[in-house]
Amino acid sequence: DYGDNHHSKAFSSSMFYWEISETVTNISPDIVFETGGAGITLTGTNFIPSFPNKILCRYAGRVLLEGTYESSTSVKCNTPPVQAGEVTVEYSNNGINFVNAGIMTYISIPQLDSIWPSSGVWRGNTPVKVNILGMEKLNEKFVQSYHTVQCAFGEKVVTASRMAGGKHYTCVTPPYSRNATVTVPFSVRMLNSPSSHVTLKSDGVKYQYTRDLIITHISQLTGSTTGGSHMELFGAFEDVIGTLSCRFGDSITMNATFVSRTHMICITPSIDSAY
Repeated sequence: DYGDNHHSKAFSSSMFYWEISETVTNISPDIVFETGGAGITLTGTNFIPSFPNKILCRYAGRVLLEGTYESSTSVKCNTPPVQAGEVTVEYSNNGINFVNAGIMTYISIPQLDSIWPSSGVWRGNTPVKVNILGMEKLNEKFVQSYHTVQCAFGEKVVTASRMAGGKHYTCVTPPYSRNATVTVPFSVRMLNSPSSHVTLKSDGVKYQYTRDLIITHISQLTGSTTGGSHMELFGAFEDVIGTLSCRFGDSITMNATFVSRTHMICITPSIDSAY
């Protein structure tokens, strides 16, 4: 009840409600990238929906983002961009009164370092090893929170496979749209949820699709059984450093030398290694 005892004896009344305070017992994941945009789940008790929505998550005591009610024990929030380091997280059912939710760790984004090989045939199906600097520093729980890792070759996206140790991933190239030699941008996408991902890219990391090689004629088709014969091939070739080779039989592969776009040389193996 309330009233003005100096001027009137009239009193008015209104209802005041006490609510059981919400509690937060867990944040998952509790490690995120400093760029923000990751979805996190707060687990606890006495979460209450509101219309319009008043649920808020507060980061570092100042950054407010709206949360999404899932149940009385689960709420989802997105993370804002924050400089790498430890950040306090608070939660509120009503947008006014906040409770402590815990500490999150923001980390720098790993760096896309290199891919190998950096070229392959336009038909695709080339395994490519992706080297990412900084992945080995992430704990397993964090890596698993980014449940899908993808490689983007230009506009085409394929799922990556994580290799032992966590530093490397492997992607199999998708086919290019036509028989041509073309260089496309390459990037890695790490998905925290269908609508939340971080992209790793580097201006120096690209992938080159190469057109089919065409052989019009070969200088010689005979050579010494000890190998070492120079076999000159003529036609239409691409200068792809470190990946040109000639195969003899079903399994013997010898490095080839690019001379020009119409000329390359292979050295024959010995007959003992070929058969």
